[in-house]
Amino acid sequence: LPTSLQLRHELNKLSQQIVMITHNKDILVDFDRILWIDNGKIIKDGSYENVMPDFEEEMQRRANVSY
Repeated sequence: LPTSLQLRHELNKLSQQIVMITHNKDILVDFDRILWIDNGKIIKDGSYENVMPDFEEEMQRRANVSY
């Protein structure tokens, strides 16, 4: 199993809360709550389905900005 799948499997066995910091958005799908933090501010707080569309839209917008 890839490391991320092993990690998911182990985390799912735990009965406690977990705080994970990641840039790998694929691992977030299994979490109940996601905080999108940018420059020290909470931008959005909620489920994967609630947070990720806005996050992906913002990342796409930033990628298209010319410097």
